[in-house]
Amino acid sequence: MAETKTFPTLQVASCACGIILQDGLSYGDMAEIAEHALGHPVWTHELGDEKTMNRVRDAIHGAFPQLPTREEAQADHFAAADRATAAYGETINLERGTNERTEGPIASLARMTGGLQ
Repeated sequence: MAETKTFPTLQVASCACGIILQDGLSYGDMAEIAEHALGHPVWTHELGDEKTMNRVRDAIHGAFPQLPTREEAQADHFAAADRATAAYGETINLERGTNERTEGPIASLARMTGGLQ
């Protein structure tokens, strides 16, 4: 059975939609959720990578489809936060993902920066 970890719903929703829906959300919180959702380490620079974060979003929304989308959070982040907690409560039990890396962290850095010099 996969490892399950409890996280605040609004932190998971923020990670999934890319818009902070809760005060006090740290970079470390985002990294922990992203790594747990994917099931492998996520390097710091990868938290700013659209390709990586799309995989995080897909993993989280696959498990919790009623979480707000980026578009919903952009339109009204208060309503998006209310919707997330109404659907799932204050916390979410997130199962550890089983995704494998599609590229190594150095390769993702090179892709993001246009190559290493």
